[in-house]
Amino acid sequence: MERTHAVITTKQHIQRPRYAYPVQVKSTTPQSPVAHTILAEPTHSFDLVPSVSAALDAKLEARRARGRLSTQRYRKKQANKVTTLYRDISLLLHEIQACKMRISDHWIHMVVNPKAWGVVVEYYCLLGRGVNNSFLTKFSTSRSPSAHQSPVHVETLHEYFQTILMPNVISCGGVGVEAHLTEWMRISTMFPDFNMKIVRMEKGANSEVVVTSKTALTFSENTFRNAFPHVSNNDYMIQIAEKLWGKTLEIRTVAHFIWDEKMDRFDEIRFEADLISPMLRVLGSLDLVACMFESALVSPEGKPV
Repeated sequence: MERTHAVITTKQHIQRPRYAYPVQVKSTTPQSPVAHTILAEPTHSFDLVPSVSAALDAKLEARRARGRLSTQRYRKKQANKVTTLYRDISLLLHEIQACKMRISDHWIHMVVNPKAWGVVVEYYCLLGRGVNNSFLTKFSTSRSPSAHQSPVHVETLHEYFQTILMPNVISCGGVGVEAHLTEWMRISTMFPDFNMKIVRMEKGANSEVVVTSKTALTFSENTFRNAFPHVSNNDYMIQIAEKLWGKTLEIRTVAHFIWDEKMDRFDEIRFEADLISPMLRVLGSLDLVACMFESALVSPEGKPV
């Protein structure tokens, strides 16, 4: 009996071991199947594959956009180089022609004021075909560009005018270099197929150089649109314009260049043209010629209105 009591006493002093982690105790509370399902399924689902793919696509598209912009900048830079090159070639060709004329025997006997007369020749060489902004296109269609094939670029002409004209130069377009440049741009817009050549040069009063030239003007669609816009609004005027359509008229022009010997620049440039005589030969009546100039944007003397 004593031994049995000792064993029982020993068992009563045995305790459950303490663990370092909590022991899962099964709950005796019954749970519904719905609650069990909600707890079993995750509340949020994270799929990283589409988001990573979208980020890579956006990065690739940004890289392609940068590449396109870089290509556009490169092409624009190359086009500007070509434009500048053609412009410099044109100016160089004009200068070569002027130099050839200066060293010729005919030029030696003719010159009174070499510098003034030389600048006049350069002026006509540069403006022989007028002014046109589509300079690059004109040269691109020609294999051997020359001084007589293409209009001068407006930027080149502006730089040239600043070197040979007084800041307050007087011209048919008004006062100043910009006014004279605008005058030439308007004339070239009215007559894109402009072609002017020197016929004779004479010494005028004091430091004046008088130049007689002949100019070929073709009456094209641009001519009627920019010089005679009133023609398209009248059936009677359209019949008159049809007689001039596509015709190339030779115009006699006299220009007066007044040279400032102190500043070595032109102080005044005046042009006088005769549009009436060649138009009269085509239309056959002064009344019809008068109708053409009644609301025109160019005067019978060839000056933009």
